[in-house]
Amino acid sequence: MKRFLRVLNWVGLAGAVAGAALFGVVYVADDIHELNNYGVASGPGAHTGYGALAEVVFIGLPAAGFYVLAVLAAAVWWARYDASFVKRLARVTAGLLAVGAAIALFEGIIDHLGTKEREGTLAEIARGNAIASDHDQLAAYVRSHDVNAALPGGSTTPLQAAVAHPFPDLAKELVDKGANVFDADLTAASQSGSLEVLTLLLDHEDGLPGGNALDAAYSVGNDGAVRLLVSRGVPATPEVLRLLNGESFNLFPGEVDWAALQRRWRAEPRTPRKIAIDISSHTDRPFPASEAEVFEVLAGVLGSSDFCTDQNVALEALPIDPWMKNSALCTCNYCPYARSINWAILSALYPESIPPLLKSKALSMFRLLAHSAAGSQDDPRRVLAAAVSDENVDVVRVLEDEGFDIRVLDGQLDADAFPLDSSDGARMRAHIIEMGVRWRS
Repeated sequence: MKRFLRVLNWVGLAGAVAGAALFGVVYVADDIHELNNYGVASGPGAHTGYGALAEVVFIGLPAAGFYVLAVLAAAVWWARYDASFVKRLARVTAGLLAVGAAIALFEGIIDHLGTKEREGTLAEIARGNAIASDHDQLAAYVRSHDVNAALPGGSTTPLQAAVAHPFPDLAKELVDKGANVFDADLTAASQSGSLEVLTLLLDHEDGLPGGNALDAAYSVGNDGAVRLLVSRGVPATPEVLRLLNGESFNLFPGEVDWAALQRRWRAEPRTPRKIAIDISSHTDRPFPASEAEVFEVLAGVLGSSDFCTDQNVALEALPIDPWMKNSALCTCNYCPYARSINWAILSALYPESIPPLLKSKALSMFRLLAHSAAGSQDDPRRVLAAAVSDENVDVVRVLEDEGFDIRVLDGQLDADAFPLDSSDGARMRAHIIEMGVRWRS
């Protein structure tokens, strides 16, 4: 019994010491890894997500278990023989506490250094943002640093700052001095709305793909940038394919009287339920209180089946195309016709504030892209097949107006794909037959 207790006590102490030492090494190693790679330290396993839990389960708990084993062995020994093991246990315990205290001190030092690092980084980021947004400060920085040197606190270059704000004169100065121009700069220029800057970058740098810039220009309603990019040879077919389902037919700032909409939504008792719910869901403050928030409501309405089936809308009484009053065409969010019908409803309800789809920036830009895609060397069947599969006859007709010939799909379509018991399928089937396209035999 004495020998068994002695072995048990030594095994427990050895396991506890080994586990504590390993836990300490991993703890410190993780902190050093965090500090070296990210400038901060967050404790054991922080850089591996679940690392801290794993270290506790597979190292910390076994170490604690061994220590409990040693304590129990020493307690039985003391009760039956003498107190010498208790003294040994006390010494080991004091050593373990000293190791823990050292680790805690190291952790405190690391946290302090991490805090200082974060404060310095945030100060540098703030200084860089201040330079980027101030014309005179950015000009001074440009003239005292390498043209491709990043601004303080980040990776933003002076050209990126000049493009984004925009500062056309500084953008020209940087380009003339040899600043590197990337596709991301074209994208930023397309979003900023400065055709002068976009033209400058396109003149300076040939061969940039420009697809992201075209996407960005359409997304913010910058029709001038869309026209410029297409005229400079940016391929339009990928963008047309992205837009075919109609989900990106949006209302854009400059074509909506958002302040008048805001007043009517708040004053009229029969505001459509979908709009009223969107507004009332923001209980912490008045909403919508800005142009961006009005457009947030409109974006939610355009793709929602709740809007065109709303009894407050009184669909049958609205001056819209008869086919749009067929509720079967508007039975799910972002179905082929939902966006077109919802747009027509909004325009009918608020004719002084919202333009009809046919006069919108969205459709104007889409027509431009479709015309460019139809005149390119790309296979037109990809675009037409995608449009037909969406069963949106209106979009197909736009493509045909801009130069696409649906008859290139001769022999490639199955009649069974457009069932007569589906309203949108029936309309597409009738159009295909009307245009003389033959079914696959």
